[in-house]
Amino acid sequence: MYYPKTQIETGLYSKGTLIVKSTSKPYSGPYFSTYDNKYFSGNNPNDGLNIELLKPKQTPTELNIVTSFLGDSNNLPLDPRFSSSNITYSILTNQDKNQIPYTPTPYYPILNSIDIANGEFLRYFVKKSNENIYYEINKNQGAAAINSKNYIVLPLNWIIKGNRDTVLQQNSTQIAAAEIELKIVGLGKFLNYNFLEFYQG
Repeated sequence: MYYPKTQIETGLYSKGTLIVKSTSKPYSGPYFSTYDNKYFSGNNPNDGLNIELLKPKQTPTELNIVTSFLGDSNNLPLDPRFSSSNITYSILTNQDKNQIPYTPTPYYPILNSIDIANGEFLRYFVKKSNENIYYEINKNQGAAAINSKNYIVLPLNWIIKGNRDTVLQQNSTQIAAAEIELKIVGLGKFLNYNFLEFYQG
């Protein structure tokens, strides 16, 4: 396809207000228009395969865009990544609608006789990558969180037996070391600085 530069308008972006001519599905992404009121995907005529787009007679609502993008075959709840306020970001960052991102489920440890006999147990924490938000999670959640781009996993060997002052020192030291190593802050505060939590004497 060839159009003189003077006969095209570039720098346009569709948030689902245009549809693909061949499929009638909403299109989100860069596009350009021509002097004869045609629309094509891409930044310009030289930007890959230019798919012809149309302006629908009735502009779809953002909810329709989300439903079309996600599919509604199983009446699944809408993924918040593709809600009306997040859909543009999710499309621009190539979020995979078929891959649900890891979401932590808060957990409070319950000690068993083996933990008490060992005098320690493994605790798992996650921190949101771009915010100082922490959760304590269980072992299975810890394994699931390892591949998450949105959370940092913090496994800690929590001491619960021994000299009281020594236990306090060991637990507080490992919290401080984790914060330094991972360049994070706030884990101690999240734990209310209770480095003797679960202490058994």
